[in-house]
Amino acid sequence: MKLSPIVKMAGIFLYEVLRASVVVKLTTAAANGIPPSDFSVAVFGPIFCGTIAGCGGAFLPLNKGLDPIKMSGLGQPMMSAFVGATFYHLFVNTSMSEGVVYANKKAQVIVACFFIAYNLYASFPPAVAASSSSAPGSPVRSSSKVQVTTLKKIKSK
Repeated sequence: MKLSPIVKMAGIFLYEVLRASVVVKLTTAAANGIPPSDFSVAVFGPIFCGTIAGCGGAFLPLNKGLDPIKMSGLGQPMMSAFVGATFYHLFVNTSMSEGVVYANKKAQVIVACFFIAYNLYASFPPAVAASSSSAPGSPVRSSSKVQVTTLKKIKSK
């Protein structure tokens, strides 16, 4: 069943707002629960928890492991969840948010807007990007191998 662009955009909006809420809640919970080690705030743990929370079940069922990443690379939901969790955590828990009223709410709105814009761009690419297979979020269509030249190969020539 093919959806109209309006219905698809409404679905994207609702899905991304919910996903931003999940990323923010789990990033905040991890920041409150994980003690800091080298910095004044925990850095890696909250970002990792927020990223996994926002990847949309890419690893479900759990018996798939990392096969989704091995087969098609890092997907659009995973990449946007990583960027969103990183932005939110670093903005809210560092001095960047000093003097900002309701910094956590404003950061959540920014994360939701980023998720919506990124998914809309991936779902409805501009005409120039639609013709190329390198548009963000587009599946890998080329099976050609990339030749990597190492220093050993260069020295032996």
